[in-house]
Amino acid sequence: MTSRFRFISTHRAAYGVKRPCRVLAVSRSGFRRPRWVELIASVRTSLDIRKSG
Repeated sequence: MTSRFRFISTHRAAYGVKRPCRVLAVSRSGFRRPRWVELIASVRTSLDIRKSG
């Protein structure tokens, strides 16, 4: 995760997502994509554990 995305993630409760993305010149979809990738990887890992167990 880049430092810009980390900042947005850390401060999203105070500032939301839209404004920091605009100020830091990153797309909102770019900010959200890594979270989806991590979620999908987590689900796949859980499914693999269930299959093997």
